[in-house]
Amino acid sequence: MKHWLNLSICSLLWLTAPVWAFNDDQTTSGMCSPAVRDVQGSVTINCQGLSDGATKTLNDLLNKVGEVKDLNNLVLEKMGKLDKLDKMERDLAANQGLASELVTLNQEKRKLEGDIKSLQSGIETAKLKAAEEWATKYHELEKRLAEEIGEELAEQAQQALEQGNLDKAGQLLDQLIIKREQQVEKAATAHYLRAKAFQLQYQPLQALPHLEKAYRYRPENTEYTHAYALLLAKQNRHTSAITVYEQNLLRLREQGDKASVAMTLNNLGALYQETLRFKEGEASYQKALTTFRDLAKANPQAYLSYVAGTLNNLGTLYQDMQQSQEGETSLKEALTLHQDLTKANPQTYLPGVATTLTNLGTLYAKTQQFQEGETSLKEALTIYRDLVKGNPQIYLPAMATTLNSLGLLYYARKDTQRFKEGEASYQEALSISRDLAKANPQAYLLKVAMTLNNLGNLYRETQRFKEGEASYQEALSISRDLAKTNPQVYLSDVAGTLNNLGILYTEMRRFKGGEASFQEALTLRRDLAKANPQVYRSDLANTLVTFALLCVKQDKKVEAHQYFNEAIPIYRELWKAYPELYADIFATSLSLNAHTLPPEEETRCALQTEALQVAHSLILKVAILNTDRCEWHNLMLK
Repeated sequence: MKHWLNLSICSLLWLTAPVWAFNDDQTTSGMCSPAVRDVQGSVTINCQGLSDGATKTLNDLLNKVGEVKDLNNLVLEKMGKLDKLDKMERDLAANQGLASELVTLNQEKRKLEGDIKSLQSGIETAKLKAAEEWATKYHELEKRLAEEIGEELAEQAQQALEQGNLDKAGQLLDQLIIKREQQVEKAATAHYLRAKAFQLQYQPLQALPHLEKAYRYRPENTEYTHAYALLLAKQNRHTSAITVYEQNLLRLREQGDKASVAMTLNNLGALYQETLRFKEGEASYQKALTTFRDLAKANPQAYLSYVAGTLNNLGTLYQDMQQSQEGETSLKEALTLHQDLTKANPQTYLPGVATTLTNLGTLYAKTQQFQEGETSLKEALTIYRDLVKGNPQIYLPAMATTLNSLGLLYYARKDTQRFKEGEASYQEALSISRDLAKANPQAYLLKVAMTLNNLGNLYRETQRFKEGEASYQEALSISRDLAKTNPQVYLSDVAGTLNNLGILYTEMRRFKGGEASFQEALTLRRDLAKANPQVYRSDLANTLVTFALLCVKQDKKVEAHQYFNEAIPIYRELWKAYPELYADIFATSLSLNAHTLPPEEETRCALQTEALQVAHSLILKVAILNTDRCEWHNLMLK
């Protein structure tokens, strides 16, 4: 988990959507609250400061949100079944000889009533949180329109907004854009307002071009720049987001705004990390860290948390780079700072302690320091369980992440005695994510799919192949549905699950299924790597190698050799850039490729020789030495 810094307010924010609780005793300390249900259990949400027209529009929109609509349909369906059971109950009650059937029917009725109550609670909490977010955006747009003093179109748009007529407000803002197009400053404001109106209608893709216009007209406006770059990043348009931040960084340096420079460097570091530009990410984080340390000397209360957040980010970057010692050092310092800050203000800084403990535990798991990792993750989990009691909306997603990390640790141990605990951790994380996705599918369905993938891996490892296949297939179905509406964001997840499914089918010797899965994953990853090689070329190489291994199992060595030959240049390039990270996978691919060639083929020994020279792991070096009869004595082994 990384910190993203918001340039419009000086506080650390998580790049995750907020979450809410699922219970029957819903309370809120925010601006919105549920009204009494109608006879069918439907709930209306009222928010402070909203007119009757805006309230009506809000509730109309809430009822059209995909998952709320689905939940409503389920409630109606179950109510219909309950009516039928009521009629059957009356018929059975008249016949004393059917007492046992009446008991069974009553049990079924109670279950249905419980299902309906649970669904209604999910609808209520989903609507409540969505309403809080909507009302915040509404009031922001309302305030900005009120600032346009003397502008008739803005005043009319404000009136339409108050009446709840978002379409009319949008049309008036379109007219305002046309009117102001030659007045750059005012045009930028109009486009920014139009983007906000689209976001109120849950249309981020329509908001994007208007944020782009606002940014193009007034690139020096930090509010426009940050809103635009953040939305680009959320749409996986990392390269464009990086360009926006890099250009803004030059302006901020000229202005001498050290805090904003450091925040922008932190966000750039996160984007470089996402796009596997690790060296640039490290440089950005280090520069941000130096600036925050300087600022904290003069004002520790304001900036020490930024020092801790940047150290946390740097620690996760080193973890990705497999520089575990540097990662541990950064994360331990971040943890100490968070713990010190917690002494004075636990409510504010305790979540930072839990986040850093989770990252530290994940690092320990990857470096096979399992006892230390388990201790860190369990401590983080204890903190999150306490935080969830007071504010489940915020902390349930983070708790699910920690549970996933704990599951990964037990999986990495390859200890059959701990696989059950790993499965239990995954199942709890999955249950949380499913509940969250009922209320906000767009934000949390991917988390469901990711946890299902982790479960699938565990089931595959323990040869519970049917359960593994079911987990992968459900994850694949979710990712495909998400990719229909936003392929740029979710197609990589489709490809990843297909790759896992191909590996499972290979182990099950269901080679046709494996071929089909790998072929589709390969097609997707070729396209993704073509569009964004920096992010997806390593994934492409991975699928090429796993597909080659399936071909080897079928004794299709010619096809396997072709796939290895395509993967090896990719790994060679990655190895040159990041030798510690890619040495062993590059060496393994070279060695495996050698075995697709006849023993007398000269290229075979050349591949094994290069593999031996590249390999970082001593165990791998020994394995390569023992696999062929090449002339090794001329090699200088390091």
